[in-house]
Amino acid sequence: MLDYCAKPSSFDHSRSIPLDRFLAQAARRNVSNLLRGEQRRQAREEKWAKSSDEKLVELGSSAGNPMQNEAELQQRRLAELAQALEDPVDKKVFELRTKGERRTSEFARVMGLAHLPEADQRREVKRAKDRIEKLLQRKKGPRT
Repeated sequence: MLDYCAKPSSFDHSRSIPLDRFLAQAARRNVSNLLRGEQRRQAREEKWAKSSDEKLVELGSSAGNPMQNEAELQQRRLAELAQALEDPVDKKVFELRTKGERRTSEFARVMGLAHLPEADQRREVKRAKDRIEKLLQRKKGPRT
């Protein structure tokens, strides 16, 4: 019906088919086309699933989940870096950063700077973050 509204010239008055039958026939064709398209899509997906199942390789239990292994390795590295920090406030600031905290007010609260104006908090928090970053870079040593 929408196709006819968009392009009324698709209906030919000279063919002696009533408009209602023409629209019903067009609707059946549209549904038929949609069903065929859906069947083709399902066939493609099944074919892909079969071919990808053949390509899968079962890993032994010792291999583990690579993403999980990477996450555990990352956690160990962060814990080692945190141990390199001697000041407990620096450790808390580092912990907040690793958890993804971005609010200056949270860092200022941990650092005991909540009483300062916001501009001073921003400056002091940035200074602390930069200092901690430099300390950790020195502890890690030169990259190879």
